[in-house]
Amino acid sequence: VIVDGDHRYDKVKSDINSWFPKLKNNGIMYCHDYNYTNFDVAKVVNEIFKNFQVLDKNSNFGFAKIIKEE
Repeated sequence: VIVDGDHRYDKVKSDINSWFPKLKNNGIMYCHDYNYTNFDVAKVVNEIFKNFQVLDKNSNFGFAKIIKEE
């Protein structure tokens, strides 16, 4: 699942909370614009998840990659 919708805090949180439970074990969610400082994506991801990987660290936008563990 790729989350790349409205970047306001409540909308990002709603998207993640709506879609993450639908993933199968070992399913992957990518959250776009993790690195973009004017969006709330990183704030929400950091609050909800402890284990995730940031892709494209040198990009202004980047992705957070979250794997649903069993």
